Amino acid sequence: MACENDFSCPGTLVCYTDVSWDERDAFCDCSTYYGWENLASNCTDYGPGTKFYISTASIVMIVSGFFICIALSDMSLFYHFPEARKLSKGVVTFIYCFLGLLSQVFLGAVQLGSATSPLESLKVDEFSEEKLAKYGIAERFFGMAELCFVFLASLNISLVWLELSNKINRMSTNTASSKKYQRIVYAFQFGFVAIALVGVTLGFFYISAIIGLPYIIFLLYIYKRGHDEFSSVLKNALAASDNNQY
Repeated sequence: MACENDFSCPGTLVCYTDVSWDERDAFCDCSTYYGWENLASNCTDYGPGTKFYISTASIVMIVSGFFICIALSDMSLFYHFPEARKLSKGVVTFIYCFLGLLSQVFLGAVQLGSATSPLESLKVDEFSEEKLAKYGIAERFFGMAELCFVFLASLNISLVWLELSNKINRMSTNTASSKKYQRIVYAFQFGFVAIALVGVTLGFFYISAIIGLPYIIFLLYIYKRGHDEFSSVLKNALAASDNNQY
């Protein structure tokens, strides 16, 4: 069946154009995203891919929910220890991780809702030619929220290391070197989130792949720096301990 866009195709079928694995220019076929299959029923039957998708989404949602329960129990520290109520680097990282887990639970829920509702498609806006599942927009929102919070938490860990190592060394985190490093991390966090939000708003989801590489490189750098900071602290502590013994 020839097509112009996704909505030219019946049921859950989507429009494929200029693909390398078929000689036709534009044709309707089953979408592989949720694993629905059987052209005779307009691709509304659950295939092996659908069952795998539902299983993994359920498992990830349950595991995330388990860690949320642990996080909620840890929040009791905020009431018992006034020091924990301050927005230190560790507390901010904890908040980012909690929000990331919460986003993952909601993402899993809407993924299950979409995978189990093959007959319901959604048009993004009047100019869109893309056919989304029932909760497709919600999936994109919670997926991007999870990505942003996990990214912020993973970068903020290096600031926790810096804060802790400086405290162990009885140094101030307000030194010129520390301030410069913190500004770099904050700038990278803001830049990543801003670019990701603009990309999602405009529908350019491939941007996440483009900014993924520099993110990984920067993450390796800050983890290496954190490793060096703590190695230095531990070596100095061990040397001091050996000197005290004599």
